[in-house]
Amino acid sequence: MARKLLLIIICISFNLLRGQDENTTTYGILPTDIPTHTLVKYNRFYFNPTFSLVRENKKSINVYNKTQWASFNDNPQTYLINYTSNFDEKIGVSIGLHQQNEGIYRYFGGIANFAYNIELNRDMNFTFGLNLGFSQSGIKSNIDSATSIVLNNGVEVSDPVILNYENSSVFQLTPGVNFNYAEFDVGVSVSNLVAYNLTGSELLTDNMAFTGHVMYTTSLERRSDKIIRGMAYANMLPDSGADSNLRYGGNVIVELPALGWAQAGYNSFYGASLGIGGNITSNISVGYTYETGFGDTSNFGASHEVGLAYNFEKEKPRRRRRGSRSKSSTQKAYEERDSEIRRLKKEILEQNKLIRELQEEQGDSRSQEQKAMSELEKSIAEAREKESKAARELELQRAEEVKLLNKKAEEERLAAQRQIEREEAEQKAEEERLAAQRRIEREEAEQKAEEERLAAQRRIEREEAEQKAEEERLAAQRQIEREVAEQKAEEERIAAEEAAREAEAAEQERLAAQKELEREEAEQKAEEERLAAQKQLEREVAEQKIEEERLAAQKQLEREVAEQRIADEAAEAARLAEEKRLADEAAAEAARLAEEKRLADEAAAEAARLAEEKRLADEAAAEAARLAEEKRLADEAAAEAARLA
Repeated sequence: MARKLLLIIICISFNLLRGQDENTTTYGILPTDIPTHTLVKYNRFYFNPTFSLVRENKKSINVYNKTQWASFNDNPQTYLINYTSNFDEKIGVSIGLHQQNEGIYRYFGGIANFAYNIELNRDMNFTFGLNLGFSQSGIKSNIDSATSIVLNNGVEVSDPVILNYENSSVFQLTPGVNFNYAEFDVGVSVSNLVAYNLTGSELLTDNMAFTGHVMYTTSLERRSDKIIRGMAYANMLPDSGADSNLRYGGNVIVELPALGWAQAGYNSFYGASLGIGGNITSNISVGYTYETGFGDTSNFGASHEVGLAYNFEKEKPRRRRRGSRSKSSTQKAYEERDSEIRRLKKEILEQNKLIRELQEEQGDSRSQEQKAMSELEKSIAEAREKESKAARELELQRAEEVKLLNKKAEEERLAAQRQIEREEAEQKAEEERLAAQRRIEREEAEQKAEEERLAAQRRIEREEAEQKAEEERLAAQRQIEREVAEQKAEEERIAAEEAAREAEAAEQERLAAQKELEREEAEQKAEEERLAAQKQLEREVAEQKIEEERLAAQKQLEREVAEQRIADEAAEAARLAEEKRLADEAAAEAARLAEEKRLADEAAAEAARLAEEKRLADEAAAEAARLAEEKRLADEAAAEAARLA
């Protein structure tokens, strides 16, 4: 049923988006909704083109597979293989291949990524990136050419839109920007800003999707690669006529380079995800992510992601050689002198040439000219001698200065070598100090964790003891209530038995009085014949006596009933007083326990405050030690610079 529903949805979507009838050809493109919300460790540039450089400091090759909605037949599947690298924290590049299978459709292509960072100042950076993608879309090769029917796992599909679907090639351009300030990042990207269908020779303008994000990254420990990064995002998909084309969510990842990473996320459409990864070696990492949907999407089952990565070793920064320096002022002076000597020699040669030419042209005809020429030659010879002497002096001076320069260069080389050795020793000492500091911090963390575990254990034991005491108190209270109820029931039973006995005695007295009355009446009837005159008087006396006895019996009965009622009221008053006393004792016990709990909470708060003050004092001491160390290093550097100067 779900498979048929997916095929129907695909057919309707293509009809609505393309507006094609049964006899036209359908061209496909890569969907804009590629699930990239869980790519938080590798392949991040699929989410935003700048992420090949932003918060990225590794070179890696990654192979990735996502099986979406695993319990759904013909479920979407994604395969990626990518290489990511960056250079000098300014340029990031990525290149890769991808394939998606969705039902009867297959999308295959490649992607090239470029990102460039502009450093505005020490804390602010602006990065822009670009994804250039190429994709081919088509139907899987399972069409019966004889009947023109698509066989999808045994289900026949004869929809004209699907049957007329033609493979197509599409170029896609996705730009993105990111602004960074300290630990915060905010950015936006536009998927398919430019999409050109080569097969249909048309520019696609209705498939743009906008994505914005806000991200925060911080280190778990100072001067450590252990980081935590959280991001919230929103994705506006192309308007396809659905109820809502806005999707939003967030994710967080914790990276521990020595172990691996853990991630969690939420997407308003795909649901919640949880992932974990480990570093098998220093170069090889493997990760797994599980995702489950909410609401209707949960009926399709969970999604599974598996990734395998090879991380290249980071290049160690090279130490600059200090032996290569610019020419000194003395060397420049030597070069200038050599140039001047060469110039003078050239002028002398030109003058000699001119003299020889004049001699050849004029000969010895004119003595005056010869005299002038002899004077000129004499002056030239003197100049040559002077220049030669100056050149010899310069040569000697240069040789002496070359020796001094060589000696000075050797001294500078040895000083540079000693400086390098000292810096290496300082670096080694700093590394040992950092290692010792990390070891101390790790021991402190372990000790703190142990103390927290013991505190939690003591708290649990205290809570269990309090719970046990409360259960015992409640059990005792229930026992007291049960005994009071039994005592009350027993008193009521005794009272009922006494009332029954008293009623039986009253009945017996009444019967005895009645018998006595009948006997007296019989005697009176026998005496009537003998004492006719006295009979009336005796009858009246007898009746008066009977009435007095009856009244006395009635008064006796009423008195006994009143005494019984007074006894019952006294028992009830005693019972209520006992219950009130027990309630007062329970209230006092509850107040005592509340006071003990309040005192325990105050003691725990005081302990937490003292622990926080100790932690702050330790951090302040560590910071003071660090500043003192930096000041000592700066003083040593200044002293060394003064010594060298």
